[in-house]
Amino acid sequence: MGFFSGIKYWFFERHRFCCCLPVRAGVIIMSFLNLVVSALLSIIVWYEVASTPTLDGTERGSFIGIGIVETLLALVSVLGFVGAVVRKQSFVTVYCYALYVHFVINLAVAGYFLYVILHAEQADAVKACKDAIQNTGTQDQCLGLLHIAAGLFGGLAGFLLLLELYGALMATRYVHQVKTEKRKARLPLNLRRSTDGSGLMSGYVRYTDANGEAWYDPVAPKDHERPESMYSYAAPYHAAEVGTAFSPSHRAGVPSEEYGRERWAYAGGEDEEKGVGSRGMDVEV
Repeated sequence: MGFFSGIKYWFFERHRFCCCLPVRAGVIIMSFLNLVVSALLSIIVWYEVASTPTLDGTERGSFIGIGIVETLLALVSVLGFVGAVVRKQSFVTVYCYALYVHFVINLAVAGYFLYVILHAEQADAVKACKDAIQNTGTQDQCLGLLHIAAGLFGGLAGFLLLLELYGALMATRYVHQVKTEKRKARLPLNLRRSTDGSGLMSGYVRYTDANGEAWYDPVAPKDHERPESMYSYAAPYHAAEVGTAFSPSHRAGVPSEEYGRERWAYAGGEDEEKGVGSRGMDVEV
């Protein structure tokens, strides 16, 4: 596994989050929390827009934009929750894309507010503190508190953005997991493999016939002169334990004229195929 392949697997294809928890459980919990929080925020915002006629055009437009974003997030959170519960790939994919879009919007909004706070004119901050407080020493403390508030806002916004980004990565991992499971489900039973390399029929099972002749060896190159039915993936089902070799050396073709008089080997000894009954009685063919 190359360096970039390892990074891709670590961030986007792992089936765990927080080191040991399954991503499906994480997506279910996260989508439910997103549904609750975004629904509450949208209700508050739309109520504010409807009950406050004194808002100017800019403020009203900002509130309406926030309300639309949070309402859409609540709707796609429903899709994400249902998709994670029933393993619906399309629902989880829509929810995953919505999380990335919401992250970009929140990143832009947080960056704008942080820019406004950090680049606000010092005169405006001094005027605000002087208007509220008359004591000179207390005014200096007021300015210090404004800088502390700006730092707290930046730290909190950064933490929430990282948390939302991690949630989007977790949803991406679950989308990859569902795709992998569906791809495996479409494979034939004898070709399915689990994560540990085992399956219904392992590719490392060797088959031999009653004479001990090897029929299929996965390490050896394929013999193109042999019919496809001679290989394990095209053979009928046989009872064989993993590690034991078994491989009928049957050859496709028309049966010989002596069919029925050839001798067959089995555990009880050698007898005519049709010349011995269940009680050892000879029957002439």
